[in-house]
Amino acid sequence: LHLHRGKWKINLRPTGTVTRRPVAPLALLFTNTRGEVKTIDGIIPGRAGSEMKSFLKCEKGKVWIGADYEGQEAEIFCALLDAIMGSPGLLPYSAIVHCGDSDLGTDIHTFVADTLSTYASKLISKTLKIKRQHGKNMNFANQFLGGVGRISTMLYLSLDGVVSMDTCTEVVQFFQKFTRGEKVKGKYYDGLASLAFNKLLELAKAPNQTCLITGARISVALDAANLEEDGKQMKFMIGDKDYSVSELTTRANFTIQGGGQALIDICLAVVRYFATKFNIPYNFVFFVHDQIQFETPIEYAQDMMYLMQIGHLF
Repeated sequence: LHLHRGKWKINLRPTGTVTRRPVAPLALLFTNTRGEVKTIDGIIPGRAGSEMKSFLKCEKGKVWIGADYEGQEAEIFCALLDAIMGSPGLLPYSAIVHCGDSDLGTDIHTFVADTLSTYASKLISKTLKIKRQHGKNMNFANQFLGGVGRISTMLYLSLDGVVSMDTCTEVVQFFQKFTRGEKVKGKYYDGLASLAFNKLLELAKAPNQTCLITGARISVALDAANLEEDGKQMKFMIGDKDYSVSELTTRANFTIQGGGQALIDICLAVVRYFATKFNIPYNFVFFVHDQIQFETPIEYAQDMMYLMQIGHLF
């Protein structure tokens, strides 16, 4: 902890995620929900969440300049595919992520939602529409190597029980087959993104796992030596309720979310460099997951907007 420009700063930066989509119930939760929340662990009380940011106020004569990185996890996931192939967009999954447009309905989350809607509709012999947001949540869970049971429960809850749990399970099995492919002797084959999932597995099971960009090491509490073939289950209690989480899923999450943390660090470094070079006054306020926010005098607002965009380009 040190004093900087009259404000206390913390040097310790966790490389991981503080997000609305934690893989462990012990993670700090930032949710937009008020009142009761429906989760795969049942109905839980409302949680103070990202609306907490509304308590922050600008100094007089200053404004917030902020942005949220749309599709960050998907982009990082596809970076694994692109690195293996040697060029971006050579495989269909990667091409959809890089070239898709949510406004046109051609992005990866809409593609998944529409594909699963068609498949589910055939199963139940009536039209079923899976929303883009639910396709997005399933994509995230799948990229973190989530199991069929967990993702099926997510889908069942999101559809408010309109279809049976067995149908949701069949839909998720189809989803994982066309994205991950068939698993043979610990490796995936013939899926849209099999190569990336195999790389995630390799990294998740590697000893001394580190962030691909910064080299920051994962917590020793999640050491690969403790992993079993199907992912060891850690068990703990909160109050009188038992919880468990897969170490393998958590380690896969570290690769994606740790990469997101590193991208933010790069953006901050670039912004600081150019702000110093061109004498643009600003304060770094916070970042949560893939959202970053600065404070700057009103007359420098346009300059800070440009700096943020330059930082993301890097």
